[in-house]
Amino acid sequence: MSQLELREVDSSSVEGRVLSGYAAVFRSPSVLLPSAKGPFVETIEPGAFSRSLREGRVWAYYGHDDRWPLARTPETLQLSEDSRGLRFSMTLPDTTYGNDVAALIEGGVLEGKMSFGFRTKQDRWERRGDALHRTLIDVDLVEVSVVREPAYAATGSSLRGMNELTTSRCRLALRVRAVGDSDMK
Repeated sequence: MSQLELREVDSSSVEGRVLSGYAAVFRSPSVLLPSAKGPFVETIEPGAFSRSLREGRVWAYYGHDDRWPLARTPETLQLSEDSRGLRFSMTLPDTTYGNDVAALIEGGVLEGKMSFGFRTKQDRWERRGDALHRTLIDVDLVEVSVVREPAYAATGSSLRGMNELTTSRCRLALRVRAVGDSDMK
Protein backbone atom coordinates (compact mmCIF):
# COMPACT_ATOMS: atom_id res chain seq x y z
CA MET A 1 0.00 0.00 0.00
CA SER A 2 1.29 3.46 -0.84
CA GLN A 3 2.12 6.12 1.72
CA LEU A 4 -0.56 8.58 2.92
CA GLU A 5 -0.10 11.95 1.21
CA LEU A 6 -1.58 15.26 2.36
CA ARG A 7 -2.56 18.25 0.20
CA GLU A 8 -3.84 21.58 1.47
CA VAL A 9 -6.19 23.92 -0.39
CA ASP A 10 -8.17 27.14 0.18
CA SER A 11 -11.84 27.10 -0.82
CA SER A 12 -14.29 26.76 2.03
CA SER A 13 -17.00 28.66 3.87
CA VAL A 14 -18.76 28.27 7.21
CA GLU A 15 -22.40 29.16 7.78
CA GLY A 16 -23.67 28.34 11.24
CA ARG A 17 -22.53 24.77 11.81
CA VAL A 18 -22.08 23.81 8.13
CA LEU A 19 -18.66 24.17 6.53
CA SER A 20 -18.68 23.71 2.77
CA GLY A 21 -16.59 24.30 -0.32
CA TYR A 22 -13.91 22.48 -2.30
CA ALA A 23 -11.22 20.29 -0.78
CA ALA A 24 -9.59 19.89 -4.21
CA VAL A 25 -9.91 21.63 -7.59
CA PHE A 26 -9.25 19.74 -10.82
CA ARG A 27 -6.38 20.74 -13.11
CA SER A 28 -5.33 23.54 -10.76
CA PRO A 29 -1.58 23.51 -10.00
CA SER A 30 -0.30 22.99 -6.49
CA VAL A 31 2.52 24.94 -4.92
CA LEU A 32 5.96 23.38 -5.41
CA LEU A 33 5.94 20.12 -3.42
CA PRO A 34 8.90 18.02 -2.21
CA SER A 35 9.51 14.40 -3.23
CA ALA A 36 12.31 11.85 -3.53
CA LYS A 37 12.26 12.62 -7.28
CA GLY A 38 12.78 16.31 -6.58
CA PRO A 39 10.43 19.29 -6.28
CA PHE A 40 7.29 19.03 -8.40
CA VAL A 41 3.96 20.63 -9.21
CA GLU A 42 0.85 18.49 -8.98
CA THR A 43 -2.60 18.60 -10.57
CA ILE A 44 -5.66 16.40 -10.15
CA GLU A 45 -7.60 14.92 -13.05
CA PRO A 46 -11.41 14.92 -13.00
CA GLY A 47 -12.62 11.58 -11.67
CA ALA A 48 -9.55 11.01 -9.47
CA PHE A 49 -11.77 10.64 -6.38
CA SER A 50 -14.76 8.84 -7.98
CA ARG A 51 -13.85 5.25 -7.14
CA SER A 52 -12.77 6.16 -3.63
CA LEU A 53 -16.01 8.05 -2.93
CA ARG A 54 -18.03 4.97 -3.89
CA GLU A 55 -15.90 2.51 -1.92
CA GLY A 56 -14.56 4.11 1.24
CA ARG A 57 -15.31 5.98 4.42
CA VAL A 58 -13.74 9.43 4.61
CA TRP A 59 -13.10 11.51 7.71
CA ALA A 60 -12.81 15.27 8.21
CA TYR A 61 -10.19 16.52 10.67
CA TYR A 62 -8.64 19.72 11.85
CA GLY A 63 -5.01 19.90 10.71
CA HIS A 64 -4.82 16.25 9.50
CA ASP A 65 -4.94 15.21 13.16
CA ASP A 66 -7.18 12.21 13.87
CA ARG A 67 -7.41 13.38 17.48
CA TRP A 68 -9.49 16.30 16.11
CA PRO A 69 -12.31 14.59 14.15
CA LEU A 70 -14.91 16.98 12.77
CA ALA A 71 -17.12 14.75 10.58
CA ARG A 72 -17.28 11.52 8.59
CA THR A 73 -19.13 10.14 5.60
CA PRO A 74 -21.99 9.67 5.25
CA GLU A 75 -23.33 10.88 8.60
CA THR A 76 -21.97 14.43 8.87
CA LEU A 77 -19.68 14.76 5.82
CA GLN A 78 -20.93 14.79 2.25
CA LEU A 79 -18.45 14.53 -0.62
CA SER A 80 -19.00 14.62 -4.36
CA GLU A 81 -17.14 15.36 -7.55
CA ASP A 82 -18.47 17.99 -9.92
CA SER A 83 -16.91 19.71 -12.92
CA ARG A 84 -14.80 21.95 -10.65
CA GLY A 85 -13.45 19.45 -8.13
CA LEU A 86 -14.03 17.61 -4.86
CA ARG A 87 -16.97 19.36 -3.22
CA PHE A 88 -17.64 18.86 0.49
CA SER A 89 -20.17 19.87 3.10
CA MET A 90 -19.80 18.99 6.77
CA THR A 91 -21.79 19.72 9.88
CA LEU A 92 -19.33 20.79 12.57
CA PRO A 93 -19.83 18.99 15.89
CA ASP A 94 -20.97 20.82 19.01
CA THR A 95 -17.66 20.01 20.71
CA THR A 96 -14.81 22.16 21.93
CA TYR A 97 -12.78 21.70 18.74
CA GLY A 98 -15.85 21.94 16.46
CA ASN A 99 -16.77 25.22 18.15
CA ASP A 100 -13.14 26.38 17.99
CA VAL A 101 -12.91 25.72 14.24
CA ALA A 102 -16.18 27.59 13.59
CA ALA A 103 -15.09 30.54 15.78
CA LEU A 104 -11.62 30.70 14.19
CA ILE A 105 -13.10 30.75 10.68
CA GLU A 106 -15.80 33.25 11.63
CA GLY A 107 -13.19 35.50 13.24
CA GLY A 108 -10.86 35.33 10.26
CA VAL A 109 -8.05 33.58 12.16
CA LEU A 110 -8.43 30.53 9.92
CA GLU A 111 -9.15 31.46 6.33
CA GLY A 112 -11.20 28.39 5.40
CA LYS A 113 -8.25 26.63 3.78
CA MET A 114 -8.69 22.95 3.10
CA SER A 115 -6.49 19.93 2.57
CA PHE A 116 -6.93 16.29 1.70
CA GLY A 117 -5.05 13.12 2.60
CA PHE A 118 -4.84 10.25 0.12
CA ARG A 119 -2.98 7.18 -1.08
CA THR A 120 -2.06 7.08 -4.72
CA LYS A 121 -3.55 4.33 -6.88
CA GLN A 122 -2.56 5.80 -10.26
CA ASP A 123 -0.54 8.86 -11.21
CA ARG A 124 1.60 10.12 -14.07
CA TRP A 125 4.99 11.84 -13.78
CA GLU A 126 6.45 13.92 -16.59
CA ARG A 127 8.93 16.68 -17.18
CA ARG A 128 7.41 19.91 -18.52
CA GLY A 129 10.25 22.18 -19.49
CA ASP A 130 12.46 22.47 -16.42
CA ALA A 131 9.69 21.44 -14.01
CA LEU A 132 8.69 17.99 -12.81
CA HIS A 133 4.91 17.53 -12.94
CA ARG A 134 2.69 14.90 -11.32
CA THR A 135 -0.91 14.23 -12.30
CA LEU A 136 -3.18 12.36 -9.87
CA ILE A 137 -5.46 10.04 -11.85
CA ASP A 138 -6.91 7.72 -9.16
CA VAL A 139 -6.52 8.07 -5.39
CA ASP A 140 -7.86 6.50 -2.21
CA LEU A 141 -9.23 9.53 -0.38
CA VAL A 142 -8.68 9.07 3.37
CA GLU A 143 -9.57 12.46 4.82
CA VAL A 144 -10.21 16.14 4.26
CA SER A 145 -8.94 18.71 6.75
CA VAL A 146 -9.35 22.33 7.77
CA VAL A 147 -5.79 23.73 7.73
CA ARG A 148 -3.75 26.94 7.88
CA GLU A 149 -1.54 26.52 4.78
CA PRO A 150 -2.84 25.20 1.45
CA ALA A 151 -0.99 23.29 -1.26
CA TYR A 152 -3.66 24.32 -3.78
CA ALA A 153 -4.56 28.02 -3.76
CA ALA A 154 -7.68 27.57 -5.93
CA THR A 155 -9.84 25.99 -3.21
CA GLY A 156 -11.40 26.89 0.17
CA SER A 157 -14.56 26.86 2.28
CA SER A 158 -17.20 29.00 3.96
CA LEU A 159 -19.43 28.70 7.03
CA ARG A 160 -23.22 28.98 6.45
CA GLY A 161 -26.03 29.90 8.81
CA MET A 162 -27.29 32.30 11.40
CA ASN A 163 -23.79 33.46 12.36
CA GLU A 164 -23.35 35.20 8.99
CA LEU A 165 -24.52 38.59 10.32
CA THR A 166 -22.34 38.25 13.42
CA THR A 167 -19.33 37.30 11.26
CA SER A 168 -19.90 40.29 8.95
CA ARG A 169 -20.20 42.63 11.93
CA CYS A 170 -16.97 41.25 13.48
CA ARG A 171 -15.05 41.69 10.22
CA LEU A 172 -16.42 45.24 9.81
CA ALA A 173 -15.45 46.06 13.41
CA LEU A 174 -11.93 44.74 12.81
CA ARG A 175 -11.62 46.84 9.63
CA VAL A 176 -12.91 49.95 11.43
CA ARG A 177 -10.46 49.38 14.29
CA ALA A 178 -7.59 48.80 11.87
CA VAL A 179 -8.38 52.01 9.96
CA GLY A 180 -8.84 53.92 13.23
CA ASP A 181 -5.53 52.59 14.60
CA SER A 182 -3.65 53.57 11.44
CA ASP A 183 -5.18 57.07 11.53
CA MET A 184 -3.86 57.53 15.10
CA LYS A 185 -0.23 57.09 14.05
